[in-house]
Amino acid sequence: MPSQAFLHRMEKVLASRVAQEVRRNHSRLAPLRRGLGVIGATLCCVIVLKAAAMAQGSQFSAPPPAEAGIGAQVAWWLGGADPVSSALATVLRSDATL
Repeated sequence: MPSQAFLHRMEKVLASRVAQEVRRNHSRLAPLRRGLGVIGATLCCVIVLKAAAMAQGSQFSAPPPAEAGIGAQVAWWLGGADPVSSALATVLRSDATL
């Protein structure tokens, strides 16, 4: 049976190895990836909820003219009947009639 001193030294060695592995495997881009994942998941939820509302019969605004700025286009994608939400609403609507 190993002595207590040996077990204590072994615990320190193993703890330092774990700390080295964590430092080596920790990415500096991990917070950025997490943030982009949260934004992506939020946008997916918005599109799916918008499609569900469209499938139930809600009306949304018409698309902005082609010469409208990027702000108007983004606002339309977030609050209007964009092509992705429209297609998903059509799929949801056709499943409800079966």
